[in-house]
Amino acid sequence: MLLSIIIVNYHSTKLLLDCLASLRLHSDIHSCEILLVDNGSIESEKKIVLQSFPSLNWLDMPSNAGFARANNAGMRQAKGDLFLLLNPDTIAIDDSIA
Repeated sequence: MLLSIIIVNYHSTKLLLDCLASLRLHSDIHSCEILLVDNGSIESEKKIVLQSFPSLNWLDMPSNAGFARANNAGMRQAKGDLFLLLNPDTIAIDDSIA
């Protein structure tokens, strides 16, 4: 069963990088799909994130659609059987996502 981790982002580059790094350390990231739904970051922010996490699935929203609508868009695009909805200020610890 595939887990889709959906993170909604809005100008939270530093928090997002910390979140993604914690997921890399404390989850079986190879058995998860990580989908970032972006609510309007500028191109330089996107570039910074994708340089560190090039395999990240990125979905651009045309405008700041809000948290719920962005999550719904992410779930429609996700391939997983299960969804984990996260904010970019989430830090995974101690293999919390296994």
